Amino acid sequence: EMAEEVALQAGTGLYDPATAAQLGRQLGAKYYITGKITSTDERMRKERRVQYSLFISVIEVETSALKFQFTSERTKAIVR
Repeated sequence: EMAEEVALQAGTGLYDPATAAQLGRQLGAKYYITGKITSTDERMRKERRVQYSLFISVIEVETSALKFQFTSERTKAIVR
């Protein structure tokens, strides 16, 4: 039930990372993973360019220490 509540709050923008450690301890989790994927779409004449970005973090539940962080960007061009 707690995991479902976190998912609900994350979808509404009400999720508070400051309380994730308390929830993680209750669930027996050692780490939690958070991140986001975004894209930007540009069109110029017959070409379409899409840039994808991935951001991910791994955080230790007990100490809230950032254990791993990664960002990656990819661009794809399509000519029609």
